[in-house]
Amino acid sequence: AITSIMPFERFILNHTMFPYYARFLPVERRQKTLEHLMNMDKRFNDSLYVRRNKTQHRQWLRYCPLCAETDREKYGETYWHREHQIQKIRVCPKHRCFLEDSEIAISAKTSPGLHDAENNVPESKEPRVCNSDREIEFTQYVIDVMHEPIDLENPLSIGKFLHSRLGSEYSSNSGLVRNITKLYEDYLSF
Repeated sequence: AITSIMPFERFILNHTMFPYYARFLPVERRQKTLEHLMNMDKRFNDSLYVRRNKTQHRQWLRYCPLCAETDREKYGETYWHREHQIQKIRVCPKHRCFLEDSEIAISAKTSPGLHDAENNVPESKEPRVCNSDREIEFTQYVIDVMHEPIDLENPLSIGKFLHSRLGSEYSSNSGLVRNITKLYEDYLSF
């Protein structure tokens, strides 16, 4: 049904989390992962694997109460917004409120399944307002990056690109290794 409306590759690039994760992968893995997804090969999870902190808490599908309300008014039901599923994103920049966890766990150990948002997102959930302009701006930036077209052929990794953009104040005396401590402290200050 999906491919009768749009090419499957376009669906993957515009309606899944693939662009968020893939832009941080080496070009070969990026291409292999897309190939696995296009063929609905279960190995896509292995090629897309992103290292996670072992102490990381369980994750849940998330939603914005105000987006859900708007969806129901406009479409008659709500749906999962992929932007709300980005790891470490805590707010909806459109409505300036915190995202809420559903009861649907997401992890590599969870059996895949289709869970509609309409039956899993409460109709009346009071939004919790986020007053941090910095968090709203950062969240919008991350979402904008995910929406940028992804170059499946570019061999330059995001890490090498970012490394090339850092100023000399983050270089060690030899100029080869970055001063991660200073970078981290400046990031926290920012």
